[in-house]
This record gives sequence, C-alpha cells and structure tokens, in this order.
Amino acid sequence: ADIGIQSMVCCPVRSEVGASGAMVAFYRSQDCPDDAKRLIEIIAVQASAMISYSLAIEQSRHLLDDLAGVNQELSVQATMDGLTGLANHRALQQTLNDLCRNRSGRSQRVFSLVMVDVDHFKIYNDTYGHQEGDVVLRQVAKVLASKLRQGDFAARYGGEEFALLLRGTGKDDAREVADRIRVAVSRQALEKGSVTV
Repeated sequence: ADIGIQSMVCCPVRSEVGASGAMVAFYRSQDCPDDAKRLIEIIAVQASAMISYSLAIEQSRHLLDDLAGVNQELSVQATMDGLTGLANHRALQQTLNDLCRNRSGRSQRVFSLVMVDVDHFKIYNDTYGHQEGDVVLRQVAKVLASKLRQGDFAARYGGEEFALLLRGTGKDDAREVADRIRVAVSRQALEKGSVTV
C-alpha cells in the first residue's frame, strides 16, 4: 500500500516434486485485466514445465553418473581377477592378441610369455584349506607384480597358474626375470610354510 499496490495476481509454479514457487504480478489498480491473469497463468505453466524439465535433466545426469560408475566397476571386474587383483584370463588373451597384432617397429614385436605355476598347490590347499590357499595365491600375485617393470603385464591364468607378458624382452632376459620371481616366491614366509613356483 505504501508504494501504491492495490491488487496482485499470484499463480503457483509447480514441478514433479510439488510447488517450486509462485509467479506474482502487482497492480496499482483494484482490478487486474483478464488478459493479464491469463498471461500470468501461461508464464507460470511455462515456468513449471521448465523447472520439471530441468529437474528431469538433473536426475538424468545423476543416473548417467551412477551408470558410468557402475560401468567402470563392471569393466574392471570383467578384466580383473577378484582374488589376486591381477588381470584375469580374458584380459591376458586380449593383451596377447594386441601384442601379436602390433607390427610397428622391431622392438615392439619382441615380447616373452612366462607361465608361472604354484608347485603342489592342490596338496597345500587340501592340507591347510582353501582360505590358506587363497593367501598363497595373493602372495604369489604380489611377488609377481612387484618384480615387473612398467609396461609388463601379469595375469592369473587360472587356478594356481599365472602368466607374465614382458614387452621388449627376449627369451634370455625373460628367463632371468622368471628365475628372480622363482627365488622371490620361495623366500616368502607364509604362516603354514612356504611354496615354490
């Protein structure tokens, strides 16, 4: 009243979650023309639609972010062995295929594949149980990963078998790497004894 407002038209702005606000028009006269009322209603409906659309986009973004996270997790699970944290058999096959297809430069074509098998693992597993067997597999995987250079690749091939892909490494150097790993595994102190590969 102090500034001359004598009437107002108020129309709610709604979204899927309820009232989001209001469109308000102030008038200096007692009556608001019908055209102005309809205009306010139309603007409120349009604002409601825009807010609903904006909320839907925001929800979609959150869903897409969630899906991206789940997809990333599934991608990791699809290529990683859950017990050892090394790459799995599938990832090994893919990496091996990629290495065999790569024909750029002589040094890129040279690589070695080292197979590592835990000796007498079935007896160890039967004697001490599967949980202790899992401890052995994790420990061997840890030793393998620690002995590789950047760019080399370690994977659990299956059961108690592991595979190493050594890029740019010929058979003599690969034999040295394999021997270092063999010695390092045999020196690992386990609660139930030691294992060899």
